[in-house]
Amino acid sequence: AVSQEPENTRFISSRTLSGKGTLEAPFILLEEILATGDAIIEIVVNESFGSRVKTFHQTGFALIKVVRNATPGNWDFFNIALEKRPGIASDYYDGLSFGQSTRVNRPFTSDVFAKVEDILEPRDVIRFSNGRVPPRGAARLVMSVTHTAPAPRFFLVQHVRRPAVSLPPRAVVAEAEAAMASN
Repeated sequence: AVSQEPENTRFISSRTLSGKGTLEAPFILLEEILATGDAIIEIVVNESFGSRVKTFHQTGFALIKVVRNATPGNWDFFNIALEKRPGIASDYYDGLSFGQSTRVNRPFTSDVFAKVEDILEPRDVIRFSNGRVPPRGAARLVMSVTHTAPAPRFFLVQHVRRPAVSLPPRAVVAEAEAAMASN
């Protein structure tokens, strides 16, 4: 089962998830982030689910998140963190990870962000950067999630960051460079 909270994210598809969670047919989650702040998705896995990504973990699945920017600003950074409960980060001892100790579905990728960092300690985070999602744009993020328990309940917490400093349009830069060159 998948649900969202608070109300700054919304699932785009009425089916919420498509796919099977395998590497060949990953779950596809279509969502839209409506406001700044954390977007939290609760995931509850039933005991019979198993590992669909063929790891030693009792639970595992491949996931593609397609996230649409419904905010008024650009995104230049996107973090996804695993949490046991909202505000309680996943740590080394809880068994929850983005496929830690495996090569499954790696390297994680994005169609927009050129740099993808898989941060294992002290918390489980995937950091997407070196890209930009404009308003009404979308990013495709590919990952795997695993757990050593057979029926976990956990949260994917998404942190979106708008640029702290925006670069001027190329035309403005070219005009300034031309003016400097003529002096």
